[in-house]
Amino acid sequence: MPRRFPEEIAAWRLPERLTVSEHSDKYRVLRQSAKPGPWRTDNTPYLREVMDAFADSDIEEIVLCTGTQVGKTESINNALLYVIHQDPAPSMLVYPTVADAESISKNRLEVMFRACRAVKDRWEERRSTTLEMQFWGMFLALCGANSASSLASKPIRYLFLDEVDKYPPYIGDEGDPINLAKERLKTYTGISKCLMSSTPTVETGNIWTALTSSDDRRTYRVPCPHCGAFQKLEWQRVKWPEDLQAMIHDAGGDKAKLRKASQKIRYATWYECSECGQRIADRPEVRMSMLRAGHWESEEPPDGPIRRVGYHLSSLYSPWVSWGRIAAEWVESYQFPEALRNFINSWLAEPWIDKAAKTTIDEVLAKRAANVRGEVPKDAKLLTAGVDVQKDHFWYEI
Repeated sequence: MPRRFPEEIAAWRLPERLTVSEHSDKYRVLRQSAKPGPWRTDNTPYLREVMDAFADSDIEEIVLCTGTQVGKTESINNALLYVIHQDPAPSMLVYPTVADAESISKNRLEVMFRACRAVKDRWEERRSTTLEMQFWGMFLALCGANSASSLASKPIRYLFLDEVDKYPPYIGDEGDPINLAKERLKTYTGISKCLMSSTPTVETGNIWTALTSSDDRRTYRVPCPHCGAFQKLEWQRVKWPEDLQAMIHDAGGDKAKLRKASQKIRYATWYECSECGQRIADRPEVRMSMLRAGHWESEEPPDGPIRRVGYHLSSLYSPWVSWGRIAAEWVESYQFPEALRNFINSWLAEPWIDKAAKTTIDEVLAKRAANVRGEVPKDAKLLTAGVDVQKDHFWYEI
Protein backbone atom coordinates (compact mmCIF):
# COMPACT_ATOMS: atom_id res chain seq x y z
CA MET A 1 0.00 0.00 0.00
CA PRO A 2 1.21 3.53 -0.68
CA ARG A 3 2.14 5.48 2.37
CA ARG A 4 -0.68 7.62 3.77
CA PHE A 5 -0.55 10.74 5.88
CA PRO A 6 -2.35 10.66 9.27
CA GLU A 7 -4.77 13.31 7.97
CA GLU A 8 -5.73 11.05 5.07
CA ILE A 9 -6.32 8.09 7.37
CA ALA A 10 -8.37 10.25 9.73
CA ALA A 11 -10.57 11.40 6.86
CA TRP A 12 -11.68 7.78 6.24
CA ARG A 13 -12.25 6.95 9.89
CA LEU A 14 -15.89 6.28 10.69
CA PRO A 15 -17.51 8.73 13.17
CA GLU A 16 -18.13 7.52 16.70
CA ARG A 17 -21.63 6.44 17.61
CA LEU A 18 -22.39 9.10 20.19
CA THR A 19 -25.46 11.02 21.22
CA VAL A 20 -25.16 14.80 21.50
CA SER A 21 -24.98 14.60 25.29
CA GLU A 22 -22.33 11.86 25.16
CA HIS A 23 -20.33 13.88 22.65
CA SER A 24 -20.52 16.94 24.91
CA ASP A 25 -19.40 14.97 27.97
CA LYS A 26 -16.44 13.60 26.01
CA TYR A 27 -15.25 16.66 24.10
CA ARG A 28 -16.80 19.91 25.39
CA VAL A 29 -14.65 22.10 27.62
CA LEU A 30 -16.05 25.25 29.24
CA ARG A 31 -13.73 28.24 29.30
CA GLN A 32 -15.96 31.28 29.89
CA SER A 33 -17.96 29.89 32.78
CA ALA A 34 -18.39 30.33 36.52
CA LYS A 35 -17.06 26.76 36.74
CA PRO A 36 -14.51 26.24 33.91
CA GLY A 37 -13.62 22.70 32.94
CA PRO A 38 -15.11 19.66 31.19
CA TRP A 39 -18.80 19.81 30.37
CA ARG A 40 -20.95 17.50 32.49
CA THR A 41 -24.53 16.89 31.41
CA ASP A 42 -25.25 15.58 34.91
CA ASN A 43 -25.03 19.20 36.10
CA THR A 44 -28.01 20.10 33.89
CA PRO A 45 -29.75 16.72 33.50
CA TYR A 46 -32.88 18.23 31.93
CA LEU A 47 -30.79 19.18 28.86
CA ARG A 48 -29.89 15.56 28.08
CA GLU A 49 -33.12 14.74 26.24
CA VAL A 50 -33.20 18.17 24.56
CA MET A 51 -29.71 17.69 23.11
CA ASP A 52 -30.25 14.05 22.16
CA ALA A 53 -33.47 14.94 20.33
CA PHE A 54 -31.24 16.84 17.90
CA ALA A 55 -29.79 13.54 16.65
CA ASP A 56 -33.22 11.87 16.43
CA SER A 57 -33.90 11.38 12.72
CA ASP A 58 -37.69 11.57 13.26
CA ILE A 59 -37.61 15.07 14.78
CA GLU A 60 -37.26 18.03 12.42
CA GLU A 61 -37.66 20.93 14.83
CA ILE A 62 -36.86 21.44 18.52
CA VAL A 63 -38.39 24.35 20.44
CA LEU A 64 -36.79 25.31 23.75
CA CYS A 65 -38.75 27.87 25.79
CA THR A 66 -37.01 28.53 29.11
CA GLY A 67 -36.23 30.99 31.83
CA THR A 68 -32.77 32.38 32.50
CA GLN A 69 -29.86 30.43 33.99
CA VAL A 70 -30.90 27.00 32.74
CA GLY A 71 -28.35 26.52 29.92
CA LYS A 72 -30.48 26.84 26.78
CA THR A 73 -27.72 28.58 24.78
CA GLU A 74 -25.25 25.87 25.78
CA SER A 75 -27.58 23.24 24.32
CA ILE A 76 -27.29 25.06 20.97
CA ASN A 77 -23.50 25.23 21.30
CA ASN A 78 -23.28 21.51 22.11
CA ALA A 79 -25.45 20.58 19.12
CA LEU A 80 -23.27 22.79 16.92
CA LEU A 81 -20.06 21.08 18.07
CA TYR A 82 -21.71 17.71 17.42
CA VAL A 83 -22.55 18.70 13.84
CA ILE A 84 -19.02 19.95 13.11
CA HIS A 85 -17.40 16.77 14.43
CA GLN A 86 -19.94 14.01 13.75
CA ASP A 87 -22.10 15.05 10.82
CA PRO A 88 -20.70 18.12 9.01
CA ALA A 89 -23.16 19.94 6.76
CA PRO A 90 -23.83 23.62 5.88
CA SER A 91 -25.25 25.37 8.94
CA MET A 92 -26.61 28.75 10.01
CA LEU A 93 -26.74 30.32 13.48
CA VAL A 94 -29.03 33.34 13.82
CA TYR A 95 -28.89 35.96 16.58
CA PRO A 96 -31.18 38.99 17.06
CA THR A 97 -28.76 41.40 15.34
CA VAL A 98 -25.64 41.30 13.17
CA ALA A 99 -23.78 43.09 15.98
CA ASP A 100 -24.71 40.22 18.34
CA ALA A 101 -23.42 37.69 15.80
CA GLU A 102 -20.09 39.50 15.43
CA SER A 103 -19.57 39.87 19.17
CA ILE A 104 -20.50 36.26 20.03
CA SER A 105 -18.38 34.94 17.17
CA LYS A 106 -15.23 36.65 18.46
CA ASN A 107 -15.79 36.39 22.18
CA ARG A 108 -17.50 33.05 22.64
CA LEU A 109 -17.58 30.75 19.62
CA GLU A 110 -13.89 31.08 18.73
CA VAL A 111 -12.98 30.35 22.36
CA MET A 112 -15.30 27.33 22.36
CA PHE A 113 -13.85 25.90 19.11
CA ARG A 114 -10.27 26.23 20.33
CA ALA A 115 -11.14 24.49 23.61
CA CYS A 116 -12.77 21.48 21.89
CA ARG A 117 -10.04 19.11 20.63
CA ALA A 118 -12.51 17.30 18.35
CA VAL A 119 -13.31 20.54 16.51
CA LYS A 120 -10.12 22.57 16.77
CA ASP A 121 -8.30 20.62 14.04
CA ARG A 122 -11.35 20.74 11.77
CA TRP A 123 -11.60 24.52 11.91
CA GLU A 124 -9.98 26.15 8.89
CA GLU A 125 -9.28 29.38 10.68
CA ARG A 126 -7.33 31.06 7.87
CA ARG A 127 -10.24 30.68 5.46
CA SER A 128 -12.78 31.79 8.04
CA THR A 129 -14.24 35.22 8.68
CA THR A 130 -16.10 36.55 11.69
CA LEU A 131 -19.50 35.81 10.13
CA GLU A 132 -18.65 32.75 8.04
CA MET A 133 -16.51 30.03 9.59
CA GLN A 134 -15.09 27.19 7.52
CA PHE A 135 -14.70 23.60 8.77
CA TRP A 136 -13.95 20.28 7.12
CA GLY A 137 -16.92 19.55 4.87
CA MET A 138 -19.06 22.48 5.97
CA PHE A 139 -19.43 26.18 6.68
CA LEU A 140 -21.15 27.97 9.54
CA ALA A 141 -22.90 31.22 8.65
CA LEU A 142 -23.49 33.61 11.56
CA CYS A 143 -26.38 35.96 10.88
CA GLY A 144 -28.47 38.72 12.40
CA ALA A 145 -32.27 38.59 12.25
CA ASN A 146 -32.23 42.30 11.40
CA SER A 147 -30.40 41.71 8.10
CA ALA A 148 -32.25 40.16 5.16
CA SER A 149 -29.04 39.85 3.13
CA SER A 150 -27.31 37.76 5.81
CA LEU A 151 -30.29 35.37 6.03
CA ALA A 152 -30.68 34.96 2.28
CA SER A 153 -27.46 33.01 1.83
CA LYS A 154 -26.58 29.48 0.72
CA PRO A 155 -28.70 26.36 1.30
CA ILE A 156 -28.20 24.82 4.75
CA ARG A 157 -29.04 21.58 6.51
CA TYR A 158 -28.86 22.77 10.13
CA LEU A 159 -30.47 25.94 11.45
CA PHE A 160 -29.96 27.31 14.96
CA LEU A 161 -32.15 30.24 16.12
CA ASP A 162 -31.21 31.88 19.43
CA GLU A 163 -33.43 34.30 21.41
CA VAL A 164 -36.11 34.37 18.71
CA ASP A 165 -38.43 36.66 20.69
CA LYS A 166 -35.87 39.43 20.24
CA TYR A 167 -36.08 39.16 16.45
CA PRO A 168 -37.82 41.97 14.55
CA PRO A 169 -41.31 41.00 13.30
CA TYR A 170 -40.24 41.59 9.71
CA ILE A 171 -37.28 42.91 7.70
CA GLY A 172 -38.32 45.57 5.23
CA ASP A 173 -40.24 43.92 2.40
CA GLU A 174 -38.69 40.49 3.06
CA GLY A 175 -41.11 39.38 5.79
CA ASP A 176 -40.56 37.30 8.93
CA PRO A 177 -36.84 36.59 9.60
CA ILE A 178 -37.59 33.11 11.00
CA ASN A 179 -39.43 32.00 7.88
CA LEU A 180 -36.78 33.67 5.75
CA ALA A 181 -34.09 31.61 7.51
CA LYS A 182 -36.13 28.40 7.22
CA GLU A 183 -36.30 28.90 3.46
CA ARG A 184 -32.60 27.95 3.42
CA LEU A 185 -33.53 24.41 4.61
CA LYS A 186 -35.59 23.47 1.54
CA THR A 187 -32.70 21.85 -0.33
CA TYR A 188 -32.30 19.40 2.58
CA THR A 189 -35.99 18.62 3.08
CA GLY A 190 -36.40 15.41 5.08
CA ILE A 191 -32.94 15.49 6.64
CA SER A 192 -32.75 19.11 7.84
CA LYS A 193 -32.95 20.14 11.47
CA CYS A 194 -33.96 23.36 13.25
CA LEU A 195 -33.31 24.19 16.90
CA MET A 196 -34.82 27.40 18.26
CA SER A 197 -34.65 28.79 21.78
CA SER A 198 -35.71 31.86 23.71
CA THR A 199 -37.26 33.23 26.85
CA PRO A 200 -40.87 34.17 26.05
CA THR A 201 -42.35 37.67 25.86
CA VAL A 202 -46.06 37.62 24.96
CA GLU A 203 -48.53 34.92 23.89
CA THR A 204 -48.16 35.93 20.25
CA GLY A 205 -44.35 35.92 20.45
CA ASN A 206 -42.25 33.61 18.29
CA ILE A 207 -41.21 31.09 20.93
CA TRP A 208 -44.59 30.74 22.68
CA THR A 209 -46.36 30.34 19.33
CA ALA A 210 -43.85 27.65 18.31
CA LEU A 211 -44.14 25.90 21.69
CA THR A 212 -47.95 25.77 21.76
CA SER A 213 -48.10 24.54 18.15
CA SER A 214 -45.59 21.71 18.75
CA ASP A 215 -46.65 18.14 18.03
CA ASP A 216 -45.49 17.19 21.52
CA ARG A 217 -45.16 19.73 24.35
CA ARG A 218 -43.13 18.45 27.28
CA THR A 219 -42.47 19.57 30.86
CA TYR A 220 -39.82 18.31 33.27
CA ARG A 221 -41.12 16.46 36.32
CA VAL A 222 -39.10 15.80 39.44
CA PRO A 223 -39.80 13.55 42.48
CA CYS A 224 -40.60 14.84 45.96
CA PRO A 225 -37.82 13.67 48.33
CA HIS A 226 -40.51 12.84 50.94
CA CYS A 227 -43.28 10.99 49.07
CA GLY A 228 -41.62 10.36 45.69
CA ALA A 229 -44.50 11.89 43.69
CA PHE A 230 -43.36 13.33 40.35
CA GLN A 231 -44.49 16.89 39.67
CA LYS A 232 -43.85 19.99 37.64
CA LEU A 233 -42.20 22.77 39.66
CA GLU A 234 -44.65 25.68 39.91
CA TRP A 235 -44.18 29.19 41.27
CA GLN A 236 -47.29 29.13 43.50
CA ARG A 237 -45.77 26.30 45.56
CA VAL A 238 -42.73 28.39 46.60
CA LYS A 239 -43.49 29.42 50.19
CA TRP A 240 -42.10 31.56 53.04
CA PRO A 241 -43.18 32.38 56.64
CA GLU A 242 -46.41 34.33 57.22
CA ASP A 243 -44.66 37.09 59.19
CA LEU A 244 -42.49 37.82 56.14
CA GLN A 245 -45.60 37.91 53.97
CA ALA A 246 -47.02 40.54 56.34
CA MET A 247 -43.75 42.45 56.00
CA ILE A 248 -44.19 42.51 52.22
CA HIS A 249 -47.77 43.73 52.58
CA ASP A 250 -46.77 46.53 54.95
CA ALA A 251 -43.98 47.65 52.60
CA GLY A 252 -46.48 48.64 49.91
CA GLY A 253 -44.60 50.22 47.02
CA ASP A 254 -41.60 51.33 49.12
CA LYS A 255 -38.59 49.90 47.25
CA ALA A 256 -36.28 50.12 50.27
CA LYS A 257 -38.71 48.17 52.47
CA LEU A 258 -39.32 45.62 49.74
CA ARG A 259 -35.58 45.17 49.36
CA LYS A 260 -35.26 44.53 53.08
CA ALA A 261 -38.09 42.00 52.98
CA SER A 262 -36.59 40.25 49.94
CA GLN A 263 -33.27 39.70 51.70
CA LYS A 264 -35.02 37.96 54.59
CA ILE A 265 -37.22 35.86 52.31
CA ARG A 266 -34.22 34.74 50.25
CA TYR A 267 -32.99 32.58 53.12
CA ALA A 268 -36.36 31.48 54.52
CA THR A 269 -37.99 29.90 51.44
CA TRP A 270 -39.02 26.31 50.82
CA TYR A 271 -41.00 24.38 48.20
CA GLU A 272 -44.28 22.71 49.13
CA CYS A 273 -44.94 19.32 47.54
CA SER A 274 -48.19 19.31 45.53
CA GLU A 275 -49.02 15.79 46.75
CA CYS A 276 -47.98 15.37 50.40
CA GLY A 277 -47.65 19.06 51.34
CA GLN A 278 -44.26 18.49 52.97
CA ARG A 279 -41.61 21.19 52.90
CA ILE A 280 -38.75 20.57 50.45
CA ALA A 281 -35.61 22.32 51.67
CA ASP A 282 -34.07 24.95 49.42
CA ARG A 283 -30.60 23.38 49.39
CA PRO A 284 -28.40 22.75 46.31
CA GLU A 285 -27.93 19.04 47.03
CA VAL A 286 -31.70 18.54 47.42
CA ARG A 287 -32.53 20.36 44.19
CA MET A 288 -29.81 18.52 42.26
CA SER A 289 -30.98 15.15 43.54
CA MET A 290 -34.49 15.94 42.33
CA LEU A 291 -33.23 17.11 38.92
CA ARG A 292 -31.13 14.00 38.32
CA ALA A 293 -34.09 11.76 39.13
CA GLY A 294 -36.46 13.75 36.91
CA HIS A 295 -37.76 13.10 33.41
CA TRP A 296 -39.58 14.87 30.58
CA GLU A 297 -43.26 14.12 30.22
CA SER A 298 -45.79 15.06 27.53
CA GLU A 299 -48.50 17.47 28.68
CA GLU A 300 -50.95 15.69 26.37
CA PRO A 301 -50.61 12.38 24.48
CA PRO A 302 -49.19 13.21 21.01
CA ASP A 303 -51.70 12.91 18.18
CA GLY A 304 -49.81 11.43 15.24
CA PRO A 305 -46.10 11.51 14.36
CA ILE A 306 -43.83 13.90 16.25
CA ARG A 307 -41.91 16.27 13.96
CA ARG A 308 -41.77 19.33 16.20
CA VAL A 309 -41.14 18.80 19.91
CA GLY A 310 -41.36 21.62 22.45
CA TYR A 311 -39.67 21.83 25.85
CA HIS A 312 -40.83 24.28 28.52
CA LEU A 313 -38.64 24.97 31.56
CA SER A 314 -38.68 27.75 34.17
CA SER A 315 -35.75 29.00 36.25
CA LEU A 316 -37.15 27.02 39.20
CA TYR A 317 -35.19 24.10 37.72
CA SER A 318 -31.87 25.94 37.52
CA PRO A 319 -29.06 24.26 39.52
CA TRP A 320 -27.43 27.66 40.04
CA VAL A 321 -30.43 29.68 41.26
CA SER A 322 -32.10 28.97 44.60
CA TRP A 323 -35.85 29.18 45.06
CA GLY A 324 -35.14 31.84 47.67
CA ARG A 325 -33.37 34.02 45.13
CA ILE A 326 -36.33 33.71 42.75
CA ALA A 327 -38.71 34.60 45.60
CA ALA A 328 -36.58 37.67 46.42
CA GLU A 329 -36.73 38.70 42.77
CA TRP A 330 -40.53 38.50 42.86
CA VAL A 331 -40.78 40.58 46.07
CA GLU A 332 -38.76 43.38 44.47
CA SER A 333 -40.72 43.35 41.21
CA TYR A 334 -44.38 42.45 41.85
CA GLN A 335 -45.42 46.07 42.58
CA PHE A 336 -43.89 47.42 39.38
CA PRO A 337 -45.39 46.31 36.02
CA GLU A 338 -42.20 46.41 33.92
CA ALA A 339 -40.15 44.58 36.55
CA LEU A 340 -42.97 42.07 37.05
CA ARG A 341 -43.12 41.46 33.32
CA ASN A 342 -39.41 40.63 33.29
CA PHE A 343 -39.96 38.24 36.21
CA ILE A 344 -42.82 36.46 34.43
CA ASN A 345 -40.83 36.16 31.18
CA SER A 346 -37.25 35.57 32.31
CA TRP A 347 -37.74 33.61 35.53
CA LEU A 348 -41.04 31.76 35.13
CA ALA A 349 -40.70 31.36 31.33
CA GLU A 350 -44.33 32.38 30.88
CA PRO A 351 -45.74 34.96 28.45
CA TRP A 352 -46.88 38.33 29.74
CA ILE A 353 -50.64 38.72 29.50
CA ASP A 354 -52.04 42.24 29.46
CA LYS A 355 -54.95 41.87 31.88
CA ALA A 356 -56.41 45.26 30.95
CA ALA A 357 -56.89 44.04 27.39
CA LYS A 358 -58.57 40.87 28.69
CA THR A 359 -61.11 42.68 30.91
CA THR A 360 -64.76 42.43 29.77
CA ILE A 361 -67.63 44.81 30.43
CA ASP A 362 -69.29 42.28 32.73
CA GLU A 363 -66.11 42.01 34.83
CA VAL A 364 -66.02 45.79 35.24
CA LEU A 365 -69.70 46.02 36.18
CA ALA A 366 -69.29 43.22 38.72
CA LYS A 367 -66.83 45.36 40.66
CA ARG A 368 -69.18 48.34 41.10
CA ALA A 369 -69.53 49.69 44.62
CA ALA A 370 -72.98 50.39 46.09
CA ASN A 371 -72.39 54.12 46.41
CA VAL A 372 -75.22 56.62 45.98
CA ARG A 373 -74.73 59.18 43.20
CA GLY A 374 -73.86 62.59 44.61
CA GLU A 375 -73.23 61.32 48.15
CA VAL A 376 -69.69 61.03 49.55
CA PRO A 377 -69.17 57.72 51.46
CA LYS A 378 -68.32 58.19 55.16
CA ASP A 379 -64.97 56.36 54.90
CA ALA A 380 -63.77 58.38 51.87
CA LYS A 381 -60.45 60.23 52.30
CA LEU A 382 -60.16 61.85 48.90
CA LEU A 383 -62.27 62.47 45.80
CA THR A 384 -60.72 61.98 42.34
CA ALA A 385 -61.97 62.81 38.88
CA GLY A 386 -61.07 60.99 35.68
CA VAL A 387 -61.80 62.44 32.25
CA ASP A 388 -61.77 60.72 28.83
CA VAL A 389 -61.52 63.23 25.98
CA GLN A 390 -63.56 62.38 22.89
CA LYS A 391 -63.81 64.27 19.59
CA ASP A 392 -66.80 66.42 20.56
CA HIS A 393 -67.45 65.57 24.23
CA PHE A 394 -65.97 64.35 27.50
CA TRP A 395 -66.71 61.34 29.68
CA TYR A 396 -65.93 62.00 33.31
CA GLU A 397 -66.16 60.01 36.50
CA ILE A 398 -65.91 61.08 40.19
